[in-house]
Amino acid sequence: MKGDGMRARGKAGADAVGCLILLLMVALFLGALALAAFTEVGDGPGSWR
Repeated sequence: MKGDGMRARGKAGADAVGCLILLLMVALFLGALALAAFTEVGDGPGSWR
């Protein structure tokens, strides 16, 4: 079919972008969890209050 090579290249690029977005979301999720854990301590050494 015409344009198959183009579509394959586009799919590879889309896969890379999707993987990057997934990693970013995981990093944000872990960051939020860490922040919640630190603020949950309250009067502990990790507290800013």
